[in-house]
Amino acid sequence: TPRQVGKTTLALSFLGPRAHESHPAYFNWDYPPAAARLRRVELPPGAPLLVLDEIFGSLDETRRHNVVELVARQWR
Repeated sequence: TPRQVGKTTLALSFLGPRAHESHPAYFNWDYPPAAARLRRVELPPGAPLLVLDEIFGSLDETRRHNVVELVARQWR
């Protein structure tokens, strides 16, 4: 389908050559356990990068802003 252009593969590549969807710094909002970790702000300590996948299609603008702001504050 037109939407399958490798976005997740590209995002995972930033986490390393062997990164996969169970990487602790990868959060896919469409995967309930990952979304729950993100809501609880359970971030991997010392991770230089977080990948937030599918977050923008799943939330309204206000909730999206709140989640990203909360993660950014905790991650610093």
